[in-house]
Amino acid sequence: MVIMLVAAGAAVAAPGVDWYLEGVDVHDLVQDEGGTLWLATANGLYELPPGGTPSPVGGAEALRRPMYSIARERNGRMWLGTDEGLIMRTAEVVKPIPRIKVSHPGGHGGAVAAPPTEYTLPAVVALAASDRWLVAGTATSIVAIDLVTGKWMVDETYLAWGRFLGCLLGEPRAIGQCGDVRVDARGRVWSLLQGALVVFSPGQKDHWQTGYGVFEEGERPVSVSLNCFLDVLPHNSPLGDGEDGHERPPAITTDDTGETVVITRNGRVLREPPIPRGSQEPVIIESFTEVATAAWVAGLPAPPAAFALSGGRLAVVVPGVDGGHSAAYVGQAGAEQVTEYSLGEAAPHRIYPHVSGESWWVATSQGLAQI
Repeated sequence: MVIMLVAAGAAVAAPGVDWYLEGVDVHDLVQDEGGTLWLATANGLYELPPGGTPSPVGGAEALRRPMYSIARERNGRMWLGTDEGLIMRTAEVVKPIPRIKVSHPGGHGGAVAAPPTEYTLPAVVALAASDRWLVAGTATSIVAIDLVTGKWMVDETYLAWGRFLGCLLGEPRAIGQCGDVRVDARGRVWSLLQGALVVFSPGQKDHWQTGYGVFEEGERPVSVSLNCFLDVLPHNSPLGDGEDGHERPPAITTDDTGETVVITRNGRVLREPPIPRGSQEPVIIESFTEVATAAWVAGLPAPPAAFALSGGRLAVVVPGVDGGHSAAYVGQAGAEQVTEYSLGEAAPHRIYPHVSGESWWVATSQGLAQI
């Protein structure tokens, strides 16, 4: 058996990985209550029933478009992110949405609301759904629809704010497109960009509380300093790991409780601390709640491309470095030994726990892996 040292523990090579749709780029997936997987792939939408084999979902030509992301509401309605906007799918209807009508509420000082305008959706690379919101991440914007009122909103200011804060810290940079989005248990949107983690809250008056790190708690907006999530951080950053260890979290996910958690390069899994309700003053985050610590993550050959946390176990996937193979690592957060699953030359995109809690699904550039 092959043993590889990983930080404070060791990674034990696993005997094998089960592959589905080999050779097909599987970007994302969701699993319904019955255990059926729905796969967003470069060849369109696929369905994988429990114990079965994957097959393309028929019924509409639009479902064969290249797809990058997928989200599912509790009522079963699906949203698919494609190279030309969104597709909404129910059991009866498949509706492509390449353009949307965007509302423009009145501004400060009693400004009159402008008429709705048409917005052409770019490629949608990340999706997340809650009971109230569907949120889509693109190369240039965050797009959301209020699932109760049906109103669409677009926010492009987070890119400008990210660049501005980068300039303040002495390193202006292009923040880059959205890599992942999550909606937490309080309805706030977490957007992981190439150069920052930005948190928004869709407003209570048909518009975003725009800006970098502005939340809404209760009925009043609360401004929260999130400078600590930029690539270059102040030394007192709660995510900093020493003088040279300041970093943007490499990945975000949603835990078993519905809260958004982040992972640092040295293996700390962190949740945001409680934010005081009703405060009218800015709230500076000085520390984060540590959910778990996995020291072995620091010894991996690359930062996690994605991770999942379920039932006290942590699973991370890392890309290949310098010609090496990509791999998934699974184990208890504080374990001295974790299991390594080689993914070969496949680039990992996402990892999710199986509904049974006994295995994991990994979406990769070369197919779907079950470990």
